[in-house]
Amino acid sequence: MNKGVVSVLVAYLIWGLYPFYFHAMQHVAPTEIVIHRVLWTFALLAVYLFCSRRWRWIQKAITDRRTVAVFLMSSVLITANWSTYTYAIVTNQTLEASLGYFMNPLVSVLLGTVFLKEKLNKAQMLAIVFACAPEFGRIW
Repeated sequence: MNKGVVSVLVAYLIWGLYPFYFHAMQHVAPTEIVIHRVLWTFALLAVYLFCSRRWRWIQKAITDRRTVAVFLMSSVLITANWSTYTYAIVTNQTLEASLGYFMNPLVSVLLGTVFLKEKLNKAQMLAIVFACAPEFGRIW
């Protein structure tokens, strides 16, 4: 089996099990969970970059203001995403969190087409229609 396919399947399996893990962590404050996620992600990424000798690009990146600004903005957005998701799971709103994760790519496509003037081909439009179909059924 392709290494990429296995990686995707493992990632989705882990992602699918997250609600069970966070639900078991209800006694821990959502902010503490997010802080741990940030710190452990940073530590594991640092070890990976060091071991793979890919850390040198960081020196170049931190001297470019635009790159630093993009990193900061993406960090804020990821932290907001993790915080919202963790809070939803810990407060027994797993279904709502799942719906939000389902709708997020649809909103991203909408923003891309409206603000970035991206054009969708027929297959992409059909995929959007199929993804939105269950929601349209609820509205009618």
